[in-house]
Amino acid sequence: HELVYDDNQKPINYKFLEINPSFERITRLKKEDIVGKKVTEALPGIENDPADWIGTYGKVVINNEPISFEQFSENLNNWFSCRAFKTEENCFAVSFTEITDRKKAES
Repeated sequence: HELVYDDNQKPINYKFLEINPSFERITRLKKEDIVGKKVTEALPGIENDPADWIGTYGKVVINNEPISFEQFSENLNNWFSCRAFKTEENCFAVSFTEITDRKKAES
């Protein structure tokens, strides 16, 4: 993924550079539909998601610190365990594990 910034260098979006078959399977998003697109194009409304996916990944890149977290995605209606880390200047990678069944069992 590659971050997109506003004029004040605040992360406001990110672009899908590559995804793997596991990502397609757990998110039900298809490679041909999202690679090269911004997340706000692929998942309209994500910029308003309380999870603040864009801001979270922006901190990973800006601070050069990996992060692990569990989060519900309103767009995908699933829980995910995520690990994100900076890969190069303005870029990051994320590993997702879908954990919806576990979260339902916990509640």
